[in-house]
Amino acid sequence: MVITWKVPPNVDDVVVVRKRGSEPRSKFDGDRIRVKNKERIEDNGPDDVSTYYYAIYSVYSALGAEEQPVKIIKFKRGMYK
Repeated sequence: MVITWKVPPNVDDVVVVRKRGSEPRSKFDGDRIRVKNKERIEDNGPDDVSTYYYAIYSVYSALGAEEQPVKIIKFKRGMYK
């Protein structure tokens, strides 16, 4: 699965978190997924048929300030063809 997005201005980092069964509540609540060029992930993820949620966080400044996730995506293997 590939997810892409546009990065807001002045973003220092982007964090994507994947969690099984419910939406991540923070950038620490789930498995971090490697982000490519702050605008894309490619996740072959778990092979089971559970429902996973992906949250994309923009991180600003060295203080680690963050916005609410800009996008939460629900994914279940076999859901999209």
